[in-house]
Amino acid sequence: MISLQFNMKDLTRITREKANGIDFNDSHFVAILNYLIIIKPNVDVCALFNLYQTIAEKMTHRSTPSDGIVVVRDDVIEGHDRDYYGEYYEHIINDNLFINFLKDVFKIQNVHYRMTADYSYEIGPGHLGYQAMNEDHYYTQYYKDYYEAPKEFDTILRFCLYVGEQNLRELMFDEPMNTIDYKNVGRSSIRHLGKDRGENEVGNKEKGFLLLERTGLPYPAGIVLSTEFVNSIISDTDNLLFYMETIFKILSRIGINVDDEKLAVRSNPRTSFPGKFSTEINMINRADNLLGALRVVRDSWYSQKDAENPKIHGIGDDYDMPIIIQLFKSGCSDDPNYLDKLEKNPTIPLYASGAFSTRNPSTNDDVLFGKFAINSEGAELMTQGKKGRDITDLADVSPKIYAQLIDAKRKIEIDAGPQEVEFVVNNGQLYFVQTRNINFSPQAEIAYIQELIASNRISETNAIPMIEAIQKRLMNRKNYRLIENTSIKPISKTTDSTPGAFQGHLIWKEEQARKYMADGKPIIFVLSNLNARDSLLPLAFKYPRSGLITSYGNNSSHEAVLTRLAGIASLININFQIERDVSIINNEVMRINGDSGMTFVDQGHMAIVDGDNGLLYESSEYENVLEENGIVLDASYGVDIIEMRQRFLLPYLDVDGKMNEQFTIEHFEQLHRLATEKFNSLVNGTDKKAAFIANLEIHFLHDLIKTF
Repeated sequence: MISLQFNMKDLTRITREKANGIDFNDSHFVAILNYLIIIKPNVDVCALFNLYQTIAEKMTHRSTPSDGIVVVRDDVIEGHDRDYYGEYYEHIINDNLFINFLKDVFKIQNVHYRMTADYSYEIGPGHLGYQAMNEDHYYTQYYKDYYEAPKEFDTILRFCLYVGEQNLRELMFDEPMNTIDYKNVGRSSIRHLGKDRGENEVGNKEKGFLLLERTGLPYPAGIVLSTEFVNSIISDTDNLLFYMETIFKILSRIGINVDDEKLAVRSNPRTSFPGKFSTEINMINRADNLLGALRVVRDSWYSQKDAENPKIHGIGDDYDMPIIIQLFKSGCSDDPNYLDKLEKNPTIPLYASGAFSTRNPSTNDDVLFGKFAINSEGAELMTQGKKGRDITDLADVSPKIYAQLIDAKRKIEIDAGPQEVEFVVNNGQLYFVQTRNINFSPQAEIAYIQELIASNRISETNAIPMIEAIQKRLMNRKNYRLIENTSIKPISKTTDSTPGAFQGHLIWKEEQARKYMADGKPIIFVLSNLNARDSLLPLAFKYPRSGLITSYGNNSSHEAVLTRLAGIASLININFQIERDVSIINNEVMRINGDSGMTFVDQGHMAIVDGDNGLLYESSEYENVLEENGIVLDASYGVDIIEMRQRFLLPYLDVDGKMNEQFTIEHFEQLHRLATEKFNSLVNGTDKKAAFIANLEIHFLHDLIKTF
């Protein structure tokens, strides 16, 4: 017998509505109606029943009660990119947009959101055969999210989760759906930064805030707009006011005073691209300002900054980037006399910005590595050329803040492995504004992989895709180092550099650079200012025979981060100027300042960049002082994995790179079994190279089987 708990007035109204086909024999619906009639006595029963019917089948799927707690699975996502470092984590969130809505409107007590993640090489049921055949190479990450509440809220919690917040708001408050179906404002269109994982479109910056949240580190509050929602704002001009009001309303709900506090609008691509996409900061909260900032950030998806490079990083023609709107915390004081006051009284609250890596990205040394600047914004260090101070100096400036950074380094690396982190200190309070996977140099990444193998955290088999990725990243770019005991004298030096050495022609004009590139000559690209960066830096990445020097920046700026990752030897913030000189053909000369005086050279002059030691040398074209650094090839026993892959796959593919029809999956499964037997016979022997090659064959066969 179903229990009805309505009073006579309610019963009379509901009885009249029976003619509309409402099924009062459905126990779940009656339970929901009993609950809602208390909260909203005049609830539209017909609208409720129509809404219920859209999710009625889901209501038959039982939740998981445990110790008086009802557990409702909210989402399961599988992935193959490792975003965290441990074997398992879980984090409980007691407040986000949707949780607060459930507490405030539906009076669901003690409801919370549990985010978990599993990392395992074990292959679960339902996986494709090629994954099961090669579990040592390919693993699965499971993200499982749950909403939990006391058991008495079982039915109403599941109902709320299944129908979504916007549908509930329309039911409870008569808020119109307008032109876009939000489904669930807390997840599908607008989600709480750091407190909600979203639905299959989490951006790279957003992943960083999820990491900061679960490690308990402070960050400015914010929200994330989904790709779909951003496109709607830009294209649906008839409803702009509605969109802006919705955004400001939700910002207010998470505690941001939209009348007084400033915002940052930030790109949030799925892959990290330091310096490529736009960020609009220090923005006064008006609808026209917000809309303009959203347009700038969205349009940066189509930016031509990367036009020299093919679309190999998932940047397609169709827009696909969520956007973050976040409380802006400045590293600059509003007081124009702040620096003078700080010098007189070092105990006043600090304003500063900085960036650090949890490892030295050039060497893999386990130290805090980075830069900071007092009374500065982060962009000044990262993209605008400021040199900054070594991060360890912060221990003298503010021991408290430095101790917090050391603690953050430990927490972040335990959870996610080596990271690059940006931070701001506002009125003496530390906030983290970004964290992403570290961009190691090839040398440092090999050292890190070897560390993982030596500590039994991964096997050599697990390392194969990692080593292949490094070789693919380098492509035809070779790494060099200065031959020991070379007797040449440096003409300048710097404390900021990326590893490796390179000998080439000093070039600072794009037209000249393209001529040298066409002739295949080695080039040291000379960036004397930010304008030169925009024209020459893309060429340096495109051209494999390149080195780099700049007259600005630091070892945490985007130039250093990107050249380090690409394996380009660079010297950052060398003391030089480009000057006019009517006595030479191109009217320009490079004046290089060093400890022993000034050196003048014209464009095309040969020089040597020694990024391992931060030194610049003048050289002749025939001076032989460099040797190839074989650390990357040594890690694969001298095997060029890219070249071997091409040779191995050649017999099986046609001219378009597609599988020849004569080969079947059974054929490759048999080859896979034979390759596995061969590897097993070699793995414990003395010929480590032969075992490695056999393991590569398994790796390549796996990729062939994937094509079926």
